[in-house]
Amino acid sequence: MTYFRLLFLLFISLFLLRNNAFADDALRVSKLFEIKSTADYRFEQPSNFSVDTDGNIYILNDLKEMVMKYNAKGKFLLSFGSHTNTNVSLYQSYNIACDDYNLIHIFDPYESSVRVFTSDGNLKQSIQLDFDDELEHKVTELAFLLNSYFLIDNKNNYLYIFDTKGHITKRIGKKGELKEEFMNPFSMSFDQTGRLYITDVLNARVQVFATTGKYINQIADFGFTGGGVFRPNGVAVDSENNVYISDVFLGVIYVFETDGTYIAPLKIGDAVLKLTTPARIKIYQDKLYVLEMQRNALSVYKIL
Repeated sequence: MTYFRLLFLLFISLFLLRNNAFADDALRVSKLFEIKSTADYRFEQPSNFSVDTDGNIYILNDLKEMVMKYNAKGKFLLSFGSHTNTNVSLYQSYNIACDDYNLIHIFDPYESSVRVFTSDGNLKQSIQLDFDDELEHKVTELAFLLNSYFLIDNKNNYLYIFDTKGHITKRIGKKGELKEEFMNPFSMSFDQTGRLYITDVLNARVQVFATTGKYINQIADFGFTGGGVFRPNGVAVDSENNVYISDVFLGVIYVFETDGTYIAPLKIGDAVLKLTTPARIKIYQDKLYVLEMQRNALSVYKIL
């Protein structure tokens, strides 16, 4: 794609966003509250977050090597990390996941292990992962489902699946542009049926897999209009299996059906919801959570 064509497509996209020239069947949200950095509870480009079954929010404040816990209404509760567990480092741990028992799982890149914490921040156990290679791993997303760990290795363009004893059961991907290949995979989400959605950032798409690792289909492609995306970082799936993809460059969240059919950008009222670097998004109980890293804020919206 030529430089001038890229500029033209970007101009058209920004024009449409500014003028709200989209279908009326767009999904809408209303804002509930926002968690921002304060003098007492300071964020420094938080890298990820998770939500437990009680609606408590855990924000991974990577540069300060801590997790900050808030209740379902955004009130600060506690923090834990390197300052409370001296044998644990959360530096460059870009991943965090809550399971159904409200245990918090974080991959430690220096020990190649999953640290499991209780909801009050106490270290419960460490699970050593036996990688079948000698690579340096940059895990940007981790999930615990069906007694398995799913890890996105952004540096090496892999999806790893481990059992709870740390043994690898499957590795998917390599660097490339074909199906089951990645160029900077970043985030993932599961839908109600267990399908796995992975943002493939530089390929400007989301790839969909079964929990066994079998490829299903692709959602989106490079572009600025009509279902195209530019830099898809976050992905989430609602209770109706609508797929939300956040474009970290354009600051928009696009909505698709699971088969890849484009619906529209997400709206707030009659306007397209515009954000600043929406790098991570998650959905829990019809609420949309959006982490804007450069703005050091997490916003919570009600899906209407």
